[in-house]
Amino acid sequence: MKASNFTLPSTSQNNYSLKNSIGKYVVLYFYPKDDTPGCTIETNDFNKLLLKFKKLNCEIYGISKDDLKSHHKFKEKYKIKFDLLSDVELNILKKYKVWAKKKFMGREYMGVMRSTFLVNEKGKIFKIYPKVRRGSTVKLTIKPKYLKEMEENGVTEPKEKPSLTERLMSLNAIVSIATATTTSIISTVLLIEKLNEP
Repeated sequence: MKASNFTLPSTSQNNYSLKNSIGKYVVLYFYPKDDTPGCTIETNDFNKLLLKFKKLNCEIYGISKDDLKSHHKFKEKYKIKFDLLSDVELNILKKYKVWAKKKFMGREYMGVMRSTFLVNEKGKIFKIYPKVRRGSTVKLTIKPKYLKEMEENGVTEPKEKPSLTERLMSLNAIVSIATATTTSIISTVLLIEKLNEP
């Protein structure tokens, strides 16, 4: 699925457009509000592994309806090293269908559904993690089953190592994840590292 292009104000002081990241992998994570418990844990998780993502030619962008003033305060407080994007008018939140009706203690209201989209170097979404649970952490078990998976699908072992894109498309069959959460994204990094080992 082609990722919808957009342009949003960024903490980099310049507007960011998704089309500018063609040729790189991109993590777009949508979160409800700056400096709240779940959003802080999620953002810090990404921040801690930023170098791993960079080595994989992957950029990270956090998006919420907070304004840039709030983003800068949040970024400075937790020493966040990647950019946050502001969607005050909700245009992109709605375009990616993460602005939806939520319920808390019997009360319904509109808000951001915590979700993460993984976009490949051609600008196509290859994985979506919807409704990520707030502040949840799990231990991951990475099991390199690439060749076994191919055999089970009737594919013989290739003479040349498959491309990174092809291997990324096999995430579900290779990674064992206890819970759908922020660490599901982190598992992507660990998986790519494992698959890139000689």
